[in-house]
Order: sequence, then structure tokens, then C-alpha cells
Amino acid sequence: MKSLVFLVIQLAASAVALGPLKRQAAAATVASGCHKIATDTDYPAKSVWQQALPGVTAIDPSAFGTDPAPDYRYRPRTSTDVVNAVKFATKYNIRLTVITSGHDFLCRSTSSSGLLLDVSLLTGIRLSSSFKAKTAGVTPIRSDETPKALKDSCKEAVVTFGASYGGQPLNDALSAVGMVAVAGNHGAVAPAGGWGQTAGHSPLANQFGLGVDQWLEAKVVTADGKLRVVNSVSNSDLFWAIRGGGGGFGVVVEATMKVYPDVPVTGINFWLNSTTPDVNSEGLEKASQALWAALPDIQASGISGYFFGSPGYIRGTSVHVGELSNVTDAYNAWIPVLEKMQSYEGVLPFQSRPFVYANFKEYYDTTYGARSWLAAPTGPDYNAKAKRHDADDPPAPRGFGWVPTDSVLFGPDHMKDPALLGVIKTQALWNMIMTTPKPGTTTNIGKQTSAHPGWRKATALMTTINLGELGNADAARAFAPDMGGYINEGWADDPNWKQNFWGLDNYNRLSGIKTKYDPKNVFWTTPGINAEQRQFIDGRVCFATGASNTTAAPITDSKPGPDPVKLAGYLIAELTGKFPAPGEYVGVQPH
Repeated sequence: MKSLVFLVIQLAASAVALGPLKRQAAAATVASGCHKIATDTDYPAKSVWQQALPGVTAIDPSAFGTDPAPDYRYRPRTSTDVVNAVKFATKYNIRLTVITSGHDFLCRSTSSSGLLLDVSLLTGIRLSSSFKAKTAGVTPIRSDETPKALKDSCKEAVVTFGASYGGQPLNDALSAVGMVAVAGNHGAVAPAGGWGQTAGHSPLANQFGLGVDQWLEAKVVTADGKLRVVNSVSNSDLFWAIRGGGGGFGVVVEATMKVYPDVPVTGINFWLNSTTPDVNSEGLEKASQALWAALPDIQASGISGYFFGSPGYIRGTSVHVGELSNVTDAYNAWIPVLEKMQSYEGVLPFQSRPFVYANFKEYYDTTYGARSWLAAPTGPDYNAKAKRHDADDPPAPRGFGWVPTDSVLFGPDHMKDPALLGVIKTQALWNMIMTTPKPGTTTNIGKQTSAHPGWRKATALMTTINLGELGNADAARAFAPDMGGYINEGWADDPNWKQNFWGLDNYNRLSGIKTKYDPKNVFWTTPGINAEQRQFIDGRVCFATGASNTTAAPITDSKPGPDPVKLAGYLIAELTGKFPAPGEYVGVQPH
């Protein structure tokens, strides 16, 4: 891996080389069947929009910066509002995009024209003691409902909620009644949105399963404008599809998911530095290998964590949940690993800090910022924690912006293979996200969901930044060809995207379900199921005919032009962070 200074300097140059519009010329021949855009003479007038969708607002493109912007935003408050919006978009043949939190690195929650359907006002949370799938579905949620403590046993408790909630506000409400839901590691990420519809790794996944494993029921508005109950006995094929298919099958307006009695959390943060700042020593590389080789056994013991390597240092955060939540046992799990890592020449003694949290909410708030801080973020953690919102009342989300992420799942054999070092050295940096279910456990339910099968045998998800020739995950994909990656943190130009994001058997089945419920690809996302059916040409999205001369998924209409400043800022936020001063917190620390 290159030096830290070299990476930051080169990123600006690489952004231009990675320009997202480079594949337009490679697209398939486009026939009729294009979405209308605002310059068309038969595009609906503003008064037509306002009459059909009361409260719809025209979008000021300048608010989106360098990102493309749709023409109008509509913020439904009921499922009927969503039905009307879908019918409007199909009637007038306009581009329709759905946004919940906007936390998507591949720009699939916005577009360059048409209607932005913003479901961030679909509210209401109800806690129930049990669930049984019925064709009629659960009683629809009311927007003003709040969870009440259960009088009965909590072992089979479920939560029904409007699709707007991010993991942090959902768990804020549940924590007040002693419960917790599996959610992502960023508070804004929506359990019923792209996170929960793709795979959904979580610091609670080791104990309770992935995000896709939590679904019991959804209410979904499909492309024909129908509100459907989706569970194991009603539209069961669609139920399978939304639990891993990655969105694009309809608009989820309500979700019912598993919840659990709240749990205490212990965290161990650790840092190891090279004796040569910003440059990897041979010893630090050996320390990285020692860490990777230890992770399969660490994961099998029930521990989750996030481990990051960049020129000159390694840092990690381990998460010990429930019965594992005590500092003594947490340190006992890590001391042998950390002592081995620091034993190599060129590696300074490890530094560490333990943290104990009474519940998951306290862990979330302390680690990532309470919601009161996120409403007006300031200070050195701004880039790491801040959400992207426009200044509406209440604030309206917009897309996160393009970040060239890349990812590959690794199993135990990959993690322990000495050859992994050579693979990782082809990348600019590495991040091992060990937030996957333990293989073989009851939470690891495999074919019941449409997530890539690699998740069911993975120790960790390796993520990195794809900088083209400066560093990418191509070698990692070749090293673990059957494991796949995570589309939400994947490389949009992956030539084997169907296999790597879903597995071909899953993709083919998902394609048939997508065709059944959305034959005209109203909910087009790319990369996404049946993405190749449409192309972005000359400013509009059209049906494609003929074969494309690229194997990658079609380019989206919402991917912004190169923004070296944004990308450099993202990388700097990843590479920097809170590090203890030299000599501070050396070794095991008391709590």
C-alpha cells in the first residue's frame, strides 16, 4: 500500500480518470420507450403535478451541488399518497426514484429528472408480543403510534413501523421500552430501506442475524399502483425478493421485523502504529496478517468488530454484546492477538481503551453521536457522522453522493491464508467489517432470503476505495471468486456484477420476480435487478435494445461528475480519526 500522503494527493487526479460518464459511449442501441424529461413539450406542467400530488415541490438543482437532481420532490405521509405518486409517474411516463435516508454510495436514491419519492415522513412505531403471517397482514400502522412496553414475554416480540426510520431513531424509541432492533452501523441507515433490502450487516448480526433476516412482513406499493401485503403467505415470492434483492421491486411503506430484549455492549478500541509514520513496515504487514488469521475464531466466539488498515497503522473496534459484555472477558479475547501483533519489528506497543454501555442506544449515541448532535453537527467528527439533508421542515434527505467503494466477502480460509497479504497490498487501504452471522447458527438462515450466499459463510466483509490503477479489489475478487461482495459498498463498474452482488442462481430468480411485479422497470436502479433493460442516453432513461458492448451494469443517470474535493474529503475522513497521543493508553487499560 502507498503512503498516506501519496494516497490523498493522488485521489484528486484519479477522480477524473474514474469519471462516471466514461461508459456512455459503450451503451446499447436505444429505441423508443424513453422517460419524458422537462424539456419535452408534453411534460406535465407544474399545475398538473400540484393537483395530482398536493404538497409536491419543485427541486432547486443548486441545492444538490454537483449531483444531478430530479425535477420534483413528493413527501407522502400515507400509503395512499405513495399509490398516487406511483400512478402519476407511470401515467406520465416520468422517471421515478425512491429515497429514504439517501445513504447510498452508488447514487441510486436520486436521479437527473422526474419525481423523487421521499418516504422520510412515513412514521409510526408499534410493538407487539407476537406475529403470525396472514394474507390480510398486520393492522396498518398509524403515523402517531409509539411503542408501549409489553406485559407479556418479549421472546417473540416484533415491531411494525413506517419506512422512514433510520436505525438510530427506531432504536431510540425501542430502548425506552427495553427493546432493540438489528440496525446498521450508521444511525441514518434505514432498516426498511436499501440496507434491510440488500443484506444489512450490523454490530448485532453475530447474535441476531443480518438485516434481511429480521423481516416478517412488509407493505409494498408495486409498479401497478397496488398496495400489497408481503409475507410468507401473501406474495411470498416478493417477500423473498425484498430480503436481499436490493430494492427496485416497489416502494416499501411499512415493515414488521423481529426485535429483542435490549443488551449491554462492551467495546474495546485498539491502535497499533508503525515506527515509520504514514508508511507500512514489514512488521506492520505481519501484524495485519496476525489480525486477519485470528478473526475467524474471534467471530466464532460471538464477537463483532470493525478493523481498519492504512499506511502506518492498524485500528480496531470490537463489539461484545449481551453475555459477552464485560471488560475482563473482552480483553482476554484480544490480549493474545494484540501481543502477537506488537511483537513484530517496526510495530509500536498497542494502545487500547475499553468502553461499557448499558444498552445499544448508549453505544450508538456515544460512538456516532446522539440525534440531537446529528441535527446540527459540528466539530472534528462532522464528516464521519453528519447526515445529508436539505433545509426543509422537517429536513428532507438527499443522496449521499458518489463514493467509489469496493468490497469482497472473505471466509475463514481466506482470512487465514498467508497469500491474503499480497492481495491486500494491491489496494489503497483495507477495512475488515466483521459484522456477519456465525456460520451454522439459527440466525444464519441462508436460502430463506435472496442475499448473496457468500454472507452465510463469511467471516468479514472487506471494503476499500476503488482508485482504478492506484488500487482496487480486483485481486480480492479473484482470491475469493465465489464469495461475492456487498452491493451497497460495491464497485458499480464490476463486470461480473450479477454474480458478485447476488450469485447467478439468486439473480435469475430475482429477475423473474422483478419482471412479474415491475415488467416496465418503473423502479429502475443500477446496479440492480434487470438494470440492463434500460440505459441512460442523451439526458434520459430509455429501454435498451441490442447487446451492450460492456459487461458492467448500465451507468445511472444520477451519478455526478468527478468531484475530487468530495472524494478526497471522504478518504481523509476514513484515514484519520481519533487516535490517542503517543504513549497514551498503552497496553491494557482499567475500567
